[in-house]
Amino acid sequence: MDVLLLDKTGTITLGNRQATEFLPARGIALQELADAAQLASLADETPEGRSIVVLAKQFGLRGRSIGEMPQAQFVAFTAQTRMSGIDIENRRIRKGSPDAIREFLGKVLGGNYLPPKPNQYKSKNTQADAHEGIRPTRMHSTADTAAMIRKEGLTPDHAKLYELIFRRAVASQMAPAIYDSTSMIFQVADEKFKASGRVLKFDGFLKVYAELDEEKEKKGEEDRLQLLPPVEVGELVPKSGHVLEEKKTKPPGRFTLGSLVKELERLGIGRPSTYAAITRNIIDRGYVKEEKGKVVPLQPGETLVDYLSEKHPWVIDYALTSRMESFLDLIVENKETWQRFCRGVHGKMGYSNPPARVAGGKPSEAQLKYAHDLATKNNLVIPEEALMTSKTLSLWIEGIVGKKAPKGEKGAQPAPSGMPRE
Repeated sequence: MDVLLLDKTGTITLGNRQATEFLPARGIALQELADAAQLASLADETPEGRSIVVLAKQFGLRGRSIGEMPQAQFVAFTAQTRMSGIDIENRRIRKGSPDAIREFLGKVLGGNYLPPKPNQYKSKNTQADAHEGIRPTRMHSTADTAAMIRKEGLTPDHAKLYELIFRRAVASQMAPAIYDSTSMIFQVADEKFKASGRVLKFDGFLKVYAELDEEKEKKGEEDRLQLLPPVEVGELVPKSGHVLEEKKTKPPGRFTLGSLVKELERLGIGRPSTYAAITRNIIDRGYVKEEKGKVVPLQPGETLVDYLSEKHPWVIDYALTSRMESFLDLIVENKETWQRFCRGVHGKMGYSNPPARVAGGKPSEAQLKYAHDLATKNNLVIPEEALMTSKTLSLWIEGIVGKKAPKGEKGAQPAPSGMPRE
C-alpha cells in the first residue's frame, strides 16, 4: 500500500508521483488538510515527510465534509491547554531551528548581527528545561506576517502575541549589544560623587527585540541620553548647580498572579506546567485571594505560614524545591538513591532512624515447639528478639539448621521430617 506523504515544502508524494499545485475540490475538508500541513511542518528534520494518516490518528483528526458543519470561528488557545509546559519564557529550542534563524538573519540584517556560532541557553533552574520554547515554524518577512493576519482575520492581540514570539526567537540567535560605559568620580570637599553614562555602539539583538518593561525602558533612555563631557583625570570642574531629591523607602508591592509566577520561576519552585495549578490551589484552599489584580493573603494562609515557620522552617525554605529537583535528577542519572533522599527527609521530620517495619505475625505453636526442641538439642537459648515475630524466629532457626522453618499461623508450612505435627 502506498503511503501519502506531505513534506515541509507543501509537496504531496504518493508512490513515485508528486504534486506541488492543487485545485480546490468540493467535499474536501480543506481546513483539516491545512491542519495536517501545519503538523507536518513541526516534524523532525529527518525524515522530511510524515504520513498524513499517522498524523491524523496521532492528533485525533477526523475526516469530514465541509458541508457537515458551519465554518468554525478562530479560537485562541493557550500553551497550557494545547501544549502543556511550553511557554514563551523558555529559550531552549529544538535542533535545527537555530540554523534556520541564522540563515534568515544573514539575509535580512547581514553577518554583523550573527555570533560566530549558534547561541545556546541553559535555564538557571532546571525546572523549565524539560520543554522546548515556543517558536515560529518557519522564518518569513514581516510582510508575510501582515498578510497572514489579514487572511486569518486575527485580532490585534493575536498579532502582538505572534510578533512577541517571533522577535524573541530571532533575537535569541543574534549577537549581543555593545556599549561604551564611563564612570567619573568627583571630589567635593570631603564627599565623593559619581556620574555614570553609557553609549550604545552596536545594537545587536536590540535591533529586533528589547524587554517590554517601562521601568527598564525609562532607565535605558536615561542612560542613552546621559552623555558625559570629555574630562581629564585631575581636572577641576565648575559646579553648574545642584538638586536635592527626597527619597522614601517603600515596602514592596503585593504580587499579581503574573509576578508571583515570575518569582516562582526565579526561585526555582515548580515547573512551567505546574504554575497554573499552584496559583489555583492557593486560591481554592483559601490561603489567598485575588483582589483588584493583587494577591492578598488570608487568615488560613497566614496561620499556615506561621506554623511552618515555627515547627518546620525547612518546608518553606525557598531553596528546598530547587535542591530536591537537583537530587531527583541525580537519582535519574543513577548517581544517587531514593533511599538516601528519603533518609534526609526523615531526618528533617524528626525521625532520622525510622523504626524497622515489623514483618509477619506471632510465631505459631508448631514453630515455637520446633525452635525449643532445636535449642534443647544444641544446648542453646533462644534470644528474646527472635521470639518477637514469625519472621525473626524463622531467621534464627535458619541460622541454626540452614533450612527454612515453618511459618506463622498465616501460610504455615509442614514441619521438616522428624518434627512433631499438629
